Amino acid sequence: MKFVKATSIALCVLSSIGIQAQPLDNTPPGGGIKNLQIFSYDGQDRTTIYANGNMQAAFDIVYELAPDHVFKSAVLKKYNTEESLASWVQSSTENQYLHSINSSMRSISARSRNIKKIYLSRNTPASVEVCVELTATKNGVDSIKSTCIPGSANASVYVSAIAPKYLTKDNFELTDWGSATPINKYVAPSTGTWSNEIREQVLRSKGNAPTILSIESDNLLQGGTSALFVNKSLVSKYIPEVAPSGVSHIMSWVALPSKVNKIDFVENVGLNEYWGYTLRRTIPYYFKDDPTYVFSLVTYVLRDDKFLYDHVYNHYALCGEKVGNNNSGVRVRDCQVRGNLAQKAPVYGYSQSQINSWKVERLKGSVNVIDWYGTKSQLNFGVKYMNDVYSDIVLE
Repeated sequence: MKFVKATSIALCVLSSIGIQAQPLDNTPPGGGIKNLQIFSYDGQDRTTIYANGNMQAAFDIVYELAPDHVFKSAVLKKYNTEESLASWVQSSTENQYLHSINSSMRSISARSRNIKKIYLSRNTPASVEVCVELTATKNGVDSIKSTCIPGSANASVYVSAIAPKYLTKDNFELTDWGSATPINKYVAPSTGTWSNEIREQVLRSKGNAPTILSIESDNLLQGGTSALFVNKSLVSKYIPEVAPSGVSHIMSWVALPSKVNKIDFVENVGLNEYWGYTLRRTIPYYFKDDPTYVFSLVTYVLRDDKFLYDHVYNHYALCGEKVGNNNSGVRVRDCQVRGNLAQKAPVYGYSQSQINSWKVERLKGSVNVIDWYGTKSQLNFGVKYMNDVYSDIVLE
């Protein structure tokens, strides 16, 4: 009886100070996750990507949780060992590139409402079999389950990251000068030959090349309307003291319809003439909707005795080869710089030493193209001498 009495008193005391029994969560470890599977994004158990740091292998993590449990996290690991994936980059954010070398599909319909997507990339070739560890939580208590131990269906995906395939000039074609679309042309009355011509050359991919998604260039015209002379050219070939009918200078800039529509420039009006106007012209972009279109080159060719110099204030200045004396007896060349539209461009006399410091030759230039696998390839451009009156921008 004493024992019963003491127990009763103890129960009463516990009740009086407010200590109440808490409900127990009898969920066994991992029991909050009823089902867990992993697939590649196209439903397969293996996938291949390029090891270029951009292309992502995509995985669907399909799961089912017990009542009142909520998803907390999911992480990919090595199958069998559950080790972390060193040198692989995991992300929950999808980029714009394809997820498999063998498929051009971007996504597959989800097989379940409860699905999480994980993306995996790397910079160097390697292969790994991946599994998934998922954590769910209920009332602050975590439940963890993985597919990393052999024995369950759809527990792993084998991923191969192989060396990228870089594109070369053989994968592209550049419109030559003779077939390029005219933007502006001036025929000098004093010579009867054209002395200024601007054309749009177009770079297109050939049938064996993957789709190009974007480009990178330091010589890209931008801003809706762009002045040619305030952007560094991709290529610049300067031929001093050219024959009157020869090409004296050829320059080219990169252009995209999403970046620039019109150009401003000073027109070269011929041998020993200096009354060229500042003009504005529209870039045609006739091939912009062609699925093989990559970008355009706005190429400016001068003949007779004119050259473009990298002027320190107005950037490129259009200068003549002829040298004369100014009012102080100093030997100078007359040069025009960009001015108001549809008006004669301003003319200044500059000493030869000044002009020599501005002279620009950029005999080679490069543009990076990024394909739909995320591989970045460098294309090189240069100037090819054809004859005394003709040169061309070419892929090298």
